[in-house]
Amino acid sequence: MVDILPMTVMSSKGTRRKDTKIEPLIESIRRQANNICLNQKLFEQFLGVTLDGIFKGNRPKALSNFVQSHAKGLHRKICSIPNSLDKAYDALRALIEGDSWRSDQEYDAFVLLSDEVPKETISREINSWKKDAKWHETERGHDIPPTSIFWLSLDFHEDIDGISRYRFREHFNFGEFEPAFSEVESMFEANIAPAVAGMAEMRDIHGSSELQIVAYELWLASRSIKLCNRIGDSISLALTNISALRSPEGWWSDTNVLIRSNQGDFTLKPEYLPSIYITALCSLDLVKLSVQDSQIQSGVLGARWLLSKQNANGSWSREKVTKDGIEYDPEVFITILALEALIRSGISNIEHTVNLGIEWLLNQQEQFGTWNDEGFPFPFMTVLVLELLKLKGTYPLVLDHYQSVSRGFLQRSKKLILEDNANSRRLAVIGAYHGLEAFLYSLLSYPSINVPIFDNKGINTIGMRKALNEFQGHLRKGGGIKPTEAVYCHNSLDRLAYLRDQIVHKAIDVTESECHSLIDDASRFMSRYSLQIFGFDILS
Repeated sequence: MVDILPMTVMSSKGTRRKDTKIEPLIESIRRQANNICLNQKLFEQFLGVTLDGIFKGNRPKALSNFVQSHAKGLHRKICSIPNSLDKAYDALRALIEGDSWRSDQEYDAFVLLSDEVPKETISREINSWKKDAKWHETERGHDIPPTSIFWLSLDFHEDIDGISRYRFREHFNFGEFEPAFSEVESMFEANIAPAVAGMAEMRDIHGSSELQIVAYELWLASRSIKLCNRIGDSISLALTNISALRSPEGWWSDTNVLIRSNQGDFTLKPEYLPSIYITALCSLDLVKLSVQDSQIQSGVLGARWLLSKQNANGSWSREKVTKDGIEYDPEVFITILALEALIRSGISNIEHTVNLGIEWLLNQQEQFGTWNDEGFPFPFMTVLVLELLKLKGTYPLVLDHYQSVSRGFLQRSKKLILEDNANSRRLAVIGAYHGLEAFLYSLLSYPSINVPIFDNKGINTIGMRKALNEFQGHLRKGGGIKPTEAVYCHNSLDRLAYLRDQIVHKAIDVTESECHSLIDDASRFMSRYSLQIFGFDILS
């Protein structure tokens, strides 16, 4: 902030720029100084001396030295605080509260801490986007891609930047900026689809030159349910090819590292190095994204292979080719991937393995309370670690039958909406209705609620409407909502039930916008109350 004062206020000749309004800049500097708890009296004195010197053609350093000294003192205080999860969360909270010089990955922190973020803060961010969009339109013209209103990507992480913004918009459910987010979808589809074609030709060697790229982009895309639904066809094809490339033992190989060539004997297949990193990516992609049982089991087999590759200290390593041979270096990112693949796999009796890996990750926390891994922007790795810890504490090894039905039906409904077909929309509504019904039965059957879901004869279930009212009554009785308050999204769920009946009995059509709206509300209802009652998000 201080360093930009001279270049903003002074011309190259050392005189004050007459066309520059410095008042907004000074006010911004004052506001930020107040946010970081500087001694305001001293700050104002140094600021006045600095401005006076700049206007006279000098470049005083007193203010810069004052701020830097304060920053060093804060850094020492923060580093002296013992590492903990609270310290990590506080670091992210500080990034959110500081609204200047926003990095794109901070939007992942917004999503992680969404329950704590005030609506005013979200509105301020959206308004900032609008200002950026207006500047882009008036100053840069229409020849530059719309996404340039969102990031510079000087670190060449357009995909991470894009998914962070995409998740922010998806989670806080606001419209606008459609051209920019359509470009994010196109970017991911372009990163996935062309490489998929080349993978199919190399199925006999358990890998391909494109495999790492595709698996990584799929993993990034998996962070957004909406994005995955938008580019579902490309994802489905990629998962099919990835599953087919798996070795019988469960690993995928790195075709950049040749172990044995078939040169001179073409009856043999070339052998490539089994890759812990690529196997972790592929396994996680399959167990998280696939709806096909055979592909999910392929991912589970990969997760079982990963069990045998855990280091004694709890980490997983990346293979590196050196002049001395293959070396294995533990990495935070690969350990996160391997642990999530194992947690989501449903493999039994792996608590020791998971806890050992978590312990190693916790020991990698840096003095400032965050996590880092070479090659990734800040604070992305910190968010990933905290997301994993949250998942580890809430994710069930096995869904009950009603939960499995509800999750599967809702996911399939979201895909059906995208087919741009009247019957697909009808099926989407029907699927969402019955998925919601199964979800309500799972809620009512949960031990903490224990409300019967069968009629007096014990033959027929009570139906979606009565189940919804029973759950609403439970929340009112237990103080979850006020005695006169309706359950979250009640009107939308009633409307969904009405449309389902009209489709089944009268074959009515449903508009695309209403179909999207109702299924989005059903998803929010399921996410909200699965977290509240079960302790995990059934749609994550």
